[in-house]
Amino acid sequence: VPANISKSIAVEKIAINSGSSLIIDSENGFLNGVYEGITAAGLLSDFESPDTIVITDKDGNELESADVLKTGDIVQKVVDSEVVDELTVVVNGDIDGNGIINIADVQNIYSHMMGSEKLSGAYAEAARRKKQAVAENLKIDIAECATADTGVSGGASYIEEMAMVQLAY
Repeated sequence: VPANISKSIAVEKIAINSGSSLIIDSENGFLNGVYEGITAAGLLSDFESPDTIVITDKDGNELESADVLKTGDIVQKVVDSEVVDELTVVVNGDIDGNGIINIADVQNIYSHMMGSEKLSGAYAEAARRKKQAVAENLKIDIAECATADTGVSGGASYIEEMAMVQLAY
């Protein structure tokens, strides 16, 4: 393979700025290190050559700059109207892909644990990433929802235990 071809391929990959908290997992095609509440505009500032980056939802609809990122969104590098690289966004703890970390994410973990719905791809990665951060973010929502839904005192700690067991896998 001529040297100019391998150089061209290397230049075409999505690259992040040094000092960014983002992590590119090229092997699995994930963009990790994305936290709840980050907008498309906020994410763009972390990339080298942001003018070549397009962010879409999982259905291919381009996000507006104020749109909040969700697990499953896609970051694409576009050169001459052609997608040359893409990564799937993983928002740490956003297991259901709605961009918000809440009780719905715990419910997805529970369904995964019970075998009724298995997590896979970016959604399983969101459950694995930042285990302690997920548990801390869910703590208040779990306590409120468990008490409201069941009325059982101490229900939150049981749900938290289930969530932590699953997140540890």
